[in-house]
Amino acid sequence: MGWIIINVLIPVFAPLIALLPFYLFVHALPEKSRKLLRWTTPVKDGQMAWVSVAFNAVAAYDLYNAATPPSWKDGVLLGLIFLCVANVLIAALGGVFPVEDEVVAGESPWAHFPAMTASAVLTLLSAVLLAGVHFLA
Repeated sequence: MGWIIINVLIPVFAPLIALLPFYLFVHALPEKSRKLLRWTTPVKDGQMAWVSVAFNAVAAYDLYNAATPPSWKDGVLLGLIFLCVANVLIAALGGVFPVEDEVVAGESPWAHFPAMTASAVLTLLSAVLLAGVHFLA
């Protein structure tokens, strides 16, 4: 459980946890800064995909350097490479084409921020692969 907390949960939730101190001093912030203080701000344009790239790199390293390589090594390495490329594209495109921070009333943030949604799904998949490689290889 400790490995999962340190290697998966902390990297995924660190951007959101970093916002917590600002909520304590929200009244001291200028109005413009208060509008940016949303849980979606640090991840809305696909920035979480960089965490996923790190997960893929670590999983590939662990798999490549396994003492006794499992029979499924090649297929998983190919999947990790595909995920890595997809994550880099999502993070890069999200940075080049950012989405407005204002979500329309009644609209889900997951629908309004497609790069965030895609990076969250791929990060979850990468985290599962990382844990699987770590514990099974």
